[in-house]
Amino acid sequence: MKYEPFNDRIYFMYINGQYTGEDELGYLMHDFNCSDYKDMILEEMRESVKKLKTNESEVENMCQIMEELVENGRLQDLNEGILQGNLKGKLEKSISTAHNLYEMGLGLDQIAKALDSDINQVKEWLSIH
Repeated sequence: MKYEPFNDRIYFMYINGQYTGEDELGYLMHDFNCSDYKDMILEEMRESVKKLKTNESEVENMCQIMEELVENGRLQDLNEGILQGNLKGKLEKSISTAHNLYEMGLGLDQIAKALDSDINQVKEWLSIH
């Protein structure tokens, strides 16, 4: 199987949302998980969310945007894109793990069992025919 970029200028970055480091990324993850803007650490994020949640015209605007997304099917497209990204990430992880296990000396049947796959799939991932 050959993997090529989509050339759609869209990039995915996978970040562990449970990360709690004492750095900008940790603060961002903290703020993403806040249900109350008052608990946010990053000032710009806190002020933006406060504006969106407390200003009546901003709330109406957000509701209108969400309704348009649903009506136009774009929300479904976004969800499908996220799902595709998750599946691609899982596939890439399985391929990487298969290579690592093979390099460690495990047999194809053991690798297939460890990855809950079949031997033919593992052979394809390892380019073994």
